[in-house]
Amino acid sequence: MQKNLLSGYIGIEGLPQYPVDINTKASQTLLKDFTARVTEELSEGYESFENVMDLFEANHSKLVQTHGDCIEYTEILNHLQNANEENADAIHFFIELLIYANIQPEDIMAYMVKWVKDNRCPQSVVDSLNKNYEDILRTAMNLGVRWIMDKGDIGVIFHNNATDLIKWYENMDSETHLDYNTKLLEGGRYFNYVEYSVNYPYLLWKITHHLNIARNFLKNKPWKQSQVMTQELKYQSELVKAFIYFCGYLGWIGMGSDDVFYIYFKKNRINMFRQKSKY
Repeated sequence: MQKNLLSGYIGIEGLPQYPVDINTKASQTLLKDFTARVTEELSEGYESFENVMDLFEANHSKLVQTHGDCIEYTEILNHLQNANEENADAIHFFIELLIYANIQPEDIMAYMVKWVKDNRCPQSVVDSLNKNYEDILRTAMNLGVRWIMDKGDIGVIFHNNATDLIKWYENMDSETHLDYNTKLLEGGRYFNYVEYSVNYPYLLWKITHHLNIARNFLKNKPWKQSQVMTQELKYQSELVKAFIYFCGYLGWIGMGSDDVFYIYFKKNRINMFRQKSKY
């Protein structure tokens, strides 16, 4: 679906055919541009969640008790809808980045299989990977959430204020969250003030950090006269890490793989319509 959409943008934006030669200056400029597009959409999505946090800070009890009977609740839903659209845009740009970088779905799966093997993960992780082998998105979401916990990113740094993300992810309907919980997102996610004000930006940093580590392997800047061969495998590896964290982030905000496809599909159809109508 993304390749069909990208074919239209190749004509509209004058983009090159995919994949690109990663060693040329023009290609590296393109890859950096798509990296920036992903980061921009993630930031815009976070801005919508910040608006939700502001509304909760202003009148928490009223929002929880009256739900749809108050204006603020409608505003919250509008902000969440916008956040979903920004996340859908981020998915689109991330997939296009992977396409241009010549990273195929099977490459992502191979990376995850190797990571699980090299890190001697518990049998339950191996069983989950084998069970969902054909569902690369779901596997990446599961592994991404596990990375968030196993590497101590949130569990260690925020200890007492942290929700057990793995327990939550395996039981979406659980109401084990902390204060400021109210069911707002499709998929059974509960808004949590501590998570969104502290943990959310930290997770975005994990994604953007690996995106920028990957970006740093692209040494042939437009102003540079000498040419440097790119360490392509290292570049691709960091992109895959960023993508797995990205999938874990989508799981953390309450989406299953079906939910991710749903918001992606909606925006894909909108973009196809825009192309045909010369929007």
